[in-house]
Amino acid sequence: MKTNLKENSFKSISRYLRCAVLLLFCLTAYNLSAQDAKEKVVYDMVDQMPQFPGGQAAMMKYIAENTKWTEQMDCQGRVIVQFIVNADGKISDAKVKRGVCPSIDQEAIRVVESMPTWEPGKLKGEAVNVRYTVPVMFRMK
Repeated sequence: MKTNLKENSFKSISRYLRCAVLLLFCLTAYNLSAQDAKEKVVYDMVDQMPQFPGGQAAMMKYIAENTKWTEQMDCQGRVIVQFIVNADGKISDAKVKRGVCPSIDQEAIRVVESMPTWEPGKLKGEAVNVRYTVPVMFRMK
């Protein structure tokens, strides 16, 4: 009789430990997924918008100085590029929102992706991911 009592007691403790481990695993997984979801949120407008080092004029100068014109670029116009300035200030997910022709569209993406680290946008004092749009001009000289 005493052996059955010990066995039942051991089984109960073992069951509780398994439940505790499972609960701990679930809470950890939930916390990690909530943190990942927060990092994936992208804002269109925030309290303080992201800034290129030196401001808007410096950004336009950077684009003009780093755009390479090749002979395959037989068109001209304004390419609208949209990208995300991440919470760490790095550029990601650059896309052409309005293009002109494939050759200059690709060059506009290349120039935007080569930009230096920005000052990130902030919401309630915290750095967040912000969507940003910029025009890139191509004119034949």
